[in-house]
Amino acid sequence: MNPSEYLDQQYAMDQAAVKDVQAQADSALRTLEKNYLGDKGWPYALIEGKKPEPEQKLSQSTSAMILHAVAVAYGVVSKSVLVPAVRTGTGKKRDPAEVIGLLRGGVAALTNTLGSGRKPMTKSGTWGSNDPLTLTWLYELLAAGLLVDEAGSDKSGPNRAMIKTIAEERLAKISDAPESVLQPSGQTDDYPVHHPFLLLRWVQLARAVNAVGLADLPQSKLPTAFLNLLRTELSNSDIRDGGYDPACLVFALEGLMTINPAAITDAMLDQVVGVLGRGPSMTTHWRPVRPLAATPRGLVLLPQSVEVANSFLRTCDLKFAQRITAVPLFTRSIEVLQSYTDWLLSRSAQVRVKPDNADNVFRGWQSEHTYQPNMIHLWATSQAVLFLQHYSAMLQQHIARASRIAGSLDFRPQETPADESAEAWDDKRKREPMLGLDPTSKFRAYDRIDKFFVRPRTTVGDTTTRRYSILLYGPPGTGKTSFAKAMAEALNYDLIIVSPSDFIRGGEADVEARAKRIFDVLLAQSKTVILFDEIDRLLLDRDSPVYAAQADMFQFMTPSMLTKLNDLREKKQSVFVIATNYAERIDSAIKRPGRIDEQIVLLPPDLLQRTKIIAKCAEDLGLAELQEERDAAILAGETPLYIYSELEFLWRVPVTESTRF
Repeated sequence: MNPSEYLDQQYAMDQAAVKDVQAQADSALRTLEKNYLGDKGWPYALIEGKKPEPEQKLSQSTSAMILHAVAVAYGVVSKSVLVPAVRTGTGKKRDPAEVIGLLRGGVAALTNTLGSGRKPMTKSGTWGSNDPLTLTWLYELLAAGLLVDEAGSDKSGPNRAMIKTIAEERLAKISDAPESVLQPSGQTDDYPVHHPFLLLRWVQLARAVNAVGLADLPQSKLPTAFLNLLRTELSNSDIRDGGYDPACLVFALEGLMTINPAAITDAMLDQVVGVLGRGPSMTTHWRPVRPLAATPRGLVLLPQSVEVANSFLRTCDLKFAQRITAVPLFTRSIEVLQSYTDWLLSRSAQVRVKPDNADNVFRGWQSEHTYQPNMIHLWATSQAVLFLQHYSAMLQQHIARASRIAGSLDFRPQETPADESAEAWDDKRKREPMLGLDPTSKFRAYDRIDKFFVRPRTTVGDTTTRRYSILLYGPPGTGKTSFAKAMAEALNYDLIIVSPSDFIRGGEADVEARAKRIFDVLLAQSKTVILFDEIDRLLLDRDSPVYAAQADMFQFMTPSMLTKLNDLREKKQSVFVIATNYAERIDSAIKRPGRIDEQIVLLPPDLLQRTKIIAKCAEDLGLAELQEERDAAILAGETPLYIYSELEFLWRVPVTESTRF
């Protein structure tokens, strides 16, 4: 599809898909919340017409898996090695307080079953002792502060230390001997099968605990092990009946890209996407072929295809996969992922449990390897919830990118690393124009931005209500565009600049149609600062003579823009700034609270700030006589209303004896 056609053809369908997927995820998440049985955890399955019953013994693996999924869905576990690092979709707004009691109770019950001393910390009938799956879920729950004493203080330290020790010991073994991961569970007569899944899960646990030796993994034998498995599956995919397994392919890809992304070429990524989109993969919907373990009688343990899909989403979110070409891996794989999602949604089931009432109807999934009607497995449902939430979020990112390209807007991605944003913002705040005023003054522009926009988004525990829109006004040259850039950098947001030319590109007759397309693009964005730069003509006060003198088409735009700006404000996904030299010209309805949260004036630097600017310029030029604040203040007093660039321009004149001040 031509990029310019995206808004006309695919945009609405993609937006509808986001809503549908998120609605299904919300419904399934309710199933998990409502069927929690307190200290007894969750039932293994919900069966039509039967009362949910707990298992005879709390399953550590099942309990940890479901607790982790709920914690991730509500943002209680905010950084996980098991899901993409993207904000979840546009479903209902979730308050972590709604589930904090459930999570703390569940984690407390789970930790009460843990072994100590020489006993294994965890035991699983499926995975054996101290398996990486249960330990990773458990560690991230503990790291989220969900194990507390009666006073509310964290008491997870000993358990986290124990998990870290287990992870580091196993990492040391598999780094030198990847095949050592192949150990039978000890629960039955099963034997392990060569597979990348458990290797990948041990690497993920090592990342979660920040294990010693993690930085040395690129030089270990693990990258070669993953690469060999990847190459084997790519080769098998070209051989009819060659035993190709999409699960092994995807797990090996994620493992290799996590440890040593330099080993993956763009051509290899394209080949993987092509293989996953071929008939054998598409028609079987990535269902695993190779078992993780088997018994002499032929019973096998297989991963779930949703685990394969979650692995591929994580791979799409890796920075290397996003930056390797101009087209992100998710976008290159969109048809494959859409096909899998459609299949997954078609497999959801609904059951009514006892007591028989409207509240006891639940939706979810069962294992794809069982064929029992009228049944839902809660552990399988938890993994489907995670996939749907993060697929929805990444589809929104795809929509945002595709619509930006189609809209041809001035997009400036944020290039400052997140861990450097705070330092960069502190440096920018030193340029506060009204430096001589009290920090609480409403004329201190940078301080107001910090209070209402930056700190509520970047400081843990800040309770200030977030603002989402600004009318930024002031004389020409005071740095309104630079101000918006600084705010984007502080928030670690991207920046989009919308100018009058974006609206009139198709001529005056096409202004309204063009405006609709622009706002379709803007509504699709998230974590973006949107700067409307001097679009006064579209926002003029309807009682002003200037408005009356406009052409009819532009007169129609002001009421139209009221609705569009209101929709953008209500979305609460980005921050928008209307920058103008003349605030009095803007229609009063646009400036009302609800559309504009803060009106901020950006003035030329005051005496104190001019003094500092002059002293800094003098220092850069080696003019010692003006580096003293007293002397710089004299010149500052002679330059009232000078803007920053004018003060800097004073120093561009070659300095000679005749030009010295």
